Amino acid sequence: MSGYLDPLEPFDPRLRRRMEARVRREFELAESEAALLAARRRRLADVAWEAIQSGSRIRIRVGSRELAGTPIYARNDLMTLETGNGQVDVYLPNVDALSVVPMATLGRSVPKGVETFRARVSMHQLQRKRMEIVCRGGETRFGGEIEYLARDHLSLRTSQGSVLIALEAVAYLSHHADIR
Repeated sequence: MSGYLDPLEPFDPRLRRRMEARVRREFELAESEAALLAARRRRLADVAWEAIQSGSRIRIRVGSRELAGTPIYARNDLMTLETGNGQVDVYLPNVDALSVVPMATLGRSVPKGVETFRARVSMHQLQRKRMEIVCRGGETRFGGEIEYLARDHLSLRTSQGSVLIALEAVAYLSHHADIR
């Protein structure tokens, strides 16, 4: 280069490179802040829904209990996992921890279904299946058939009689053939 500025180039090339680098850094910062804002707005149901779409597995922890499975449904406060022992309906607000385990499989679409955990409990009541109910903390659990769902609790018919369980205490419902 002869030291003369190109009349069609309004900026010094060194200044242009510095400006481009600065704009690139500002764009990368704005992009990472947007990703952080999007992550802050996500709910556990959103994470589960994304896991369904990506074909990932989910592991949840409730007290000392851990469940892992393929999420097949997620909406609002409800997630359904397909585990090795059958399906588990998880009340997401009462889960201690949730982690997504990426898998090398294709995702799937989310089927239409109920909107809330409460609606899923009502569905199980109508189906009269034997259920295992595990409460927050993972230590307390009951096996039986749901008799009715009230405003803040459910009644479970067990081998010892009816037990009333506060809905806010329920972590998940498991319905599989091994329940006695």
